[in-house]
Amino acid sequence: MQISDSSKTILKVLFANPEKGFYINEIIRETRLYPNTVQQALNTITKQKILTSNKVGRLKFFKLNVNYEFYKQLESIISGLPLPTTSNQEE
Repeated sequence: MQISDSSKTILKVLFANPEKGFYINEIIRETRLYPNTVQQALNTITKQKILTSNKVGRLKFFKLNVNYEFYKQLESIISGLPLPTTSNQEE
């Protein structure tokens, strides 16, 4: 399985708060990635079952799937990555 840089950035934010569910605008704000980039990455990593999602009203929340088969391994890989920078959008 290959994970894009955008997905890694998103996962870094989510692993920093593993119990919290994030809605897409929070993830966009935290990662400073383009909305389309975030949406595509969320779709991909949700399909891979790394994340779970649920709707509350009009908001869709994303959360780490602690039952994911390789959760611990992924956590150790992602925890070694730097936090997202405060630079502008992804190039």
